[in-house]
Amino acid sequence: MSTAEISDRKLKCGVYSITNLVNGKRYVGSSIDIEKRWRDHKRAMKLDSCKLTKFVRAWRKYGEENFKFEILSLCPRKFRLFWEGAYQRYYKTVEEGYNCKYENGDGSWIVSEETKRKIGDSNKGKIKTAETREKLSKALKGKPVSEQTRLGLLASRGKKRKPLTESHKLALSRSKKGKKRKPLTAAHRLAVSLSLKGIPKNRPSPNRKCPPDDLIRKERDAGLTPKEISEKYSCNRHAVNASLRRTTEFRHFSDETRKKMSKPKRFCPSSTIIEVDFERGESVDDIAVKYDIDLKTAIRAKKRFLLKKNSDCDN
Repeated sequence: MSTAEISDRKLKCGVYSITNLVNGKRYVGSSIDIEKRWRDHKRAMKLDSCKLTKFVRAWRKYGEENFKFEILSLCPRKFRLFWEGAYQRYYKTVEEGYNCKYENGDGSWIVSEETKRKIGDSNKGKIKTAETREKLSKALKGKPVSEQTRLGLLASRGKKRKPLTESHKLALSRSKKGKKRKPLTAAHRLAVSLSLKGIPKNRPSPNRKCPPDDLIRKERDAGLTPKEISEKYSCNRHAVNASLRRTTEFRHFSDETRKKMSKPKRFCPSSTIIEVDFERGESVDDIAVKYDIDLKTAIRAKKRFLLKKNSDCDN
């Protein structure tokens, strides 16, 4: 279809195709003004500054006369990118045509594996300068992160990093050799000094494992204090105390105290049950005998009952 025919039919927004008549390869694109885009393509091919893509190289090799321009579909603007990606996948224009990447339908692009490999090979060994890194940092600051990227970052949380290879370890070691740490600031030195005040230099390590419980029990029976045991075995005093608590079975309690502790708890009725008994006219002594509770507990229950009854009457 010629440019004149497009102009006559007033075709504006849609998807177009430029086909090589020699080998049948296609370039699929879209525009909100197809007529203008066709003119832009022809003008760009004549410029020396034009980027040398697959399509540009083929155009200059075979000539303009061996390319056919045609419209594949007309559509509203909001569906233009969707249909562009659909036609690109249908004709496989990345693998078998002149497109470098597939349109994803939302303005983003899906790069083929071959293109990814080429980009990776071209970037290998390149070291960005400090100026370039600063420019990239400024350009990316405040840039909103897409939902897909955010989900990918969340999925990667908690995953263990792969173990470093020997060559990687060697490279890290070489890069840090000869480098000195930055001197501590006055505030940092003061904070460290305050945090270490009062702690003896040769204090036992809190992470040191304690001896078995039986051995600690024997040392305690021999007359050593928990502090002396912790110093003897270079372990934490709190861990020694915990061990002694585990191995002690009421040894410091008398027989009478142990008997009281082993006695089951008496049943204490709820306030609702006692209120029902007071409503029936039972006295405080009757309640104490009935439920085997202290007389003071029964009196307190009676006071609560009377207060509640008075408040109900006032309302």
